[in-house]
Amino acid sequence: MGSWTTFDYSIFGRSTIDAVRSQYVTKLDQQLQPTSDELSHAFDETFTRYHDWTPVTVQPKILEILGRVVARTVAGPELCRDPCWVNDNLGYAQNVFILAVALKFAPSFIRPLIIVLTPYIYRIHRYRRKISRNISPHIAKRLHWRDHQPEVWAAHLKAVPMCTLDYLVKTSPPEESSLNTISRRLTAVSLGATHTTTNHVTNCIYDLAAGFESYAPPLRAEIEEILGPHPVSITKEDLSRMWKLDSFMKEVQRFYPPSKLSTNRKIMKPFKLSSGETIPQGTHISFAGVPMSLDNRQFENAMTFDPFRFERLRKFPRTDHSGLEFSSTYEGTMHFGHGNQSCPGRFMASMMSKLFIIELLHKYDLKLLEGEQRPSNIVMGDMDLPNPKYKILFRSRQTA
Repeated sequence: MGSWTTFDYSIFGRSTIDAVRSQYVTKLDQQLQPTSDELSHAFDETFTRYHDWTPVTVQPKILEILGRVVARTVAGPELCRDPCWVNDNLGYAQNVFILAVALKFAPSFIRPLIIVLTPYIYRIHRYRRKISRNISPHIAKRLHWRDHQPEVWAAHLKAVPMCTLDYLVKTSPPEESSLNTISRRLTAVSLGATHTTTNHVTNCIYDLAAGFESYAPPLRAEIEEILGPHPVSITKEDLSRMWKLDSFMKEVQRFYPPSKLSTNRKIMKPFKLSSGETIPQGTHISFAGVPMSLDNRQFENAMTFDPFRFERLRKFPRTDHSGLEFSSTYEGTMHFGHGNQSCPGRFMASMMSKLFIIELLHKYDLKLLEGEQRPSNIVMGDMDLPNPKYKILFRSRQTA
């Protein structure tokens, strides 16, 4: 649907992938402190103190917080607290998603009418223009430094943790260094990072609230053992030691991934398999990600939600540890894709999710509304989305 929604293959490119892999894989540790600082600041501005049990619609608040956090890593400190930048990127993403869903379930001959007669494509273009106007001076400044003041450019790259904008300017060849191209690619990174992580964190909170008395104490004990009761800083190594939290997140994703299918691909030219068969051009292929991850051949009691399943598997000496961490993949958990084409942003998604849950557990107790069960997700085709209107009861953490 990308050619209809502006979110097509051209919005990516080798320089975008290189930038994301550099920032969110090889240099991920440099993003930790800015991410943690911005999340804490946005958290305090978005949530408040709840002296008694208070119903809160959490998904919009999570989206707002993570929108700012992603803005910090994508556009840098100059724009991450600019409400126009954050809101325009969220608005662009929301309308791309709504239009894509409408087109996906419509016959092909109806799609041109949907484009013309619904407001979404007009909103998409309006948001793109606003985003471009906002970010273009920052792109132009960096391009000028790169091309005409290399000593200033080098000093800038050393002075602050690089954001995606810096990486794109650094890695883009001249033919891909226009203001419009870099602006579009920043928008793509923002969309991919914000909404999938928001949905995952929302699912985590729903499951956490549903079993808070059982799940929260061991999670809090692990966090406080590693960070202490009043954490002031956190390192990549600290996060890597939180096996219970990592397991909880992976088990939530096993039941509630972003899509029921994994590694969705379209064959752009005939592809010959090693077995001799040829997949024709235009064929769509994917793996049955959810059925595979809920199969008893992959996991014991696979249909039972077991938050610390992966922690136990990692501790068992005869277990193949490959694929048991949240950000890793294997045939039992392919929700980030697999192999060389795995999602390059999964490590950043893992870090943001963990920091959010740590902040939440440090400050609040949760539970479901009286008589309610964990809300069912909204399933549309292969998409699996948490209910954005569901309310969770919040109360400021009660300590002895």
